[in-house]
Amino acid sequence: MLRIPALLAALGGDVHCSAVLRTSSDEIAAQRLARREIGTALDEHIRRSEAAARRLDQAGDGIRRIATDGRSAAEIALEVLTGAGWLPTESDQARRRVSQRVSATPSPSRSTAHTAPSADSVSISTGSPST
Repeated sequence: MLRIPALLAALGGDVHCSAVLRTSSDEIAAQRLARREIGTALDEHIRRSEAAARRLDQAGDGIRRIATDGRSAAEIALEVLTGAGWLPTESDQARRRVSQRVSATPSPSRSTAHTAPSADSVSISTGSPST
């Protein structure tokens, strides 16, 4: 995470890099570690996790931070993919739906009244993205 310039230089050429740092509170990190570590190993892992978190707090501004507390893996993945530009954002999807509805509305020359879509006709889904 802290060596992005070196990574980009090694890859060469025109490279687009999206750095993501998934974050959690110390309490949640300790709970997650406790599910997979036992005994004295747990204490050591918690100390190492806290030290790594402090070091990563120093990471540059170009790194997207995504909070994970209380969120499903699917929610986090969706935010990672839209943040990287690999999936359209919800606002992109809403604009596309409005554009499709406007283009599907009959033109005034074929109809006596023309009604533009109202704001309440736009639905924004938080489920899986569809293209």
